[in-house]
Amino acid sequence: MTKSESQDLKTVAWSPLMAGTSESSAWMGRPWWFKLIWVTLIMKKNQNGYVDMSLLALARAAEVTVEQAREALTWYAAPDPDSTSQKNEGRHIRAVNGGGWLVLNHAFYRDLIGSAERKNFKNQWARDKRARLNAKGEPEDPGRNQSGSGPQSSDYAGGTVYEGAPAF
Repeated sequence: MTKSESQDLKTVAWSPLMAGTSESSAWMGRPWWFKLIWVTLIMKKNQNGYVDMSLLALARAAEVTVEQAREALTWYAAPDPDSTSQKNEGRHIRAVNGGGWLVLNHAFYRDLIGSAERKNFKNQWARDKRARLNAKGEPEDPGRNQSGSGPQSSDYAGGTVYEGAPAF
């Protein structure tokens, strides 16, 4: 197996757990096994919010019994009148025909995180550019805050990559 093929097999998943989760109806007042199932669903979902696991596999991954997993999934799939989002009647997940579950608010949080990451990335890029210009003794670009300024693909021709920068 080549190095390229080996890298293709590695799937990098990044699933943020929002700070407000601990104050949400999905968390507060729920038994510990509900919380383990919820976090496992968040960790195992793909880029579309789909969790491709059987009930048994999910229970094993969360280290709970099948009965506990079933109870938690039943609750998360039911209407939740206390949810801050009443989209889907407050349901948190939906069972998918053919197996697995869909995390229903995935797209909302993906987009929320994505826009915040992009803003942070652009701000860091601008700070770094100003620092490079100041180090060279060049004046700062007076139009840097105008629309159209910001990182361009040509800025990375030299291989500059910011650690932890999201791939867009």
